[in-house]
Amino acid sequence: MSKKLSLKIAQKLTANADPKRELLKIKKLITANNADSFVLAVELVRTLELDNETTWLALLAKSRVVQLGKLGDDRVINLLLEIAGQVKDGKWREVVFDKISDWCPTSLSEAAAQALAQHEKRVLNLNGLTSLSEATAQALAQHKGDYLWLDGLTSLSDAAAQALAQHKGRLYLRGLTSLSDAAAQALAQHKGGQLGLEGLTSLSEAAAQALGKHKGVLDLNGLTSLSDAAAQALGQHEGDLHLDGLTSLSDAAAQALAQHEGFLGLPGLTSLSEAAAQALTQHKGDLWLNGKAEEAVEASKTGSVAKTERYFEFKDNQSAKFWGIRVQVCKVTVHFGKIGGSGQTRSKSFKDEITAQAHAERLVKEKTRKGYNETPGA
Repeated sequence: MSKKLSLKIAQKLTANADPKRELLKIKKLITANNADSFVLAVELVRTLELDNETTWLALLAKSRVVQLGKLGDDRVINLLLEIAGQVKDGKWREVVFDKISDWCPTSLSEAAAQALAQHEKRVLNLNGLTSLSEATAQALAQHKGDYLWLDGLTSLSDAAAQALAQHKGRLYLRGLTSLSDAAAQALAQHKGGQLGLEGLTSLSEAAAQALGKHKGVLDLNGLTSLSDAAAQALGQHEGDLHLDGLTSLSDAAAQALAQHEGFLGLPGLTSLSEAAAQALTQHKGDLWLNGKAEEAVEASKTGSVAKTERYFEFKDNQSAKFWGIRVQVCKVTVHFGKIGGSGQTRSKSFKDEITAQAHAERLVKEKTRKGYNETPGA
């Protein structure tokens, strides 16, 4: 239906003394499957003060809603959401709510956001949004689901960040390429379990200080570098910390992150200095590393804390001998010879720590049967 014809119908409607009889003509505007016609139809319904559930259920079949949404016009999508906020029919409402991620609106009115906040499904995917006002953010923060995805946003005002921080579920803002210190401080108050900020490629010291106070899962996988001061702040974070994008880490930064007590993800590190590796052996939670970085930390453990040692002596009228054993992760080393001498060393590696430990225990039993007594090591 042309815009000219739509205006002609509108003129007839506004001149009619009995507007309820003209709903069929309004329906013709809707069935034209044209964005301008639908916007006009909604305006007419509201002008005639027929904006209620009964009217919309009569004018909009669920199949028609889907067709209108496919037009991809933000005006249409917002109006459909606003109408869904008025309709109590659960199945009709779900048609709009379930399709919202496919329609990908780039902006939302406050009324549309308020309607979406009623969405009862666990996931609310609004990755198509490229802008978000404070009022819209406040409305979306009332969503009671487990996940709110807003990955299409590349920037976020301080006020909108403050509003979104009130959301009770997991919050994903993975499209943000920058974050003000005030916005970081606001988002640090988020208590929904997970905060996704993977799009950030850098982080100021003040922003790091703020996010270090966040509690829960914090995803900062987009960071490619981390200052010592930022590492010191993030080391205080309580919960899982993902830093998958880091390819290098200074000794001081490693020492700072080692103070973190939750899961720490650093799989992107390509190498570690001996000092950095030694520092990370002190990390008390799960540590995810790959390649040479993982090997460096394991080697550091082998040479320090990840070992057990025992020392035995055998003495009779004819000889005085010693025998020592050390288990270093998957490696068993024995040291033996005459007391007072340098002795000899033999090592054997096994497939895992359990097998290595079992082998060591068998050797100890053999020595004790032969009369060797355990003493403080030499």
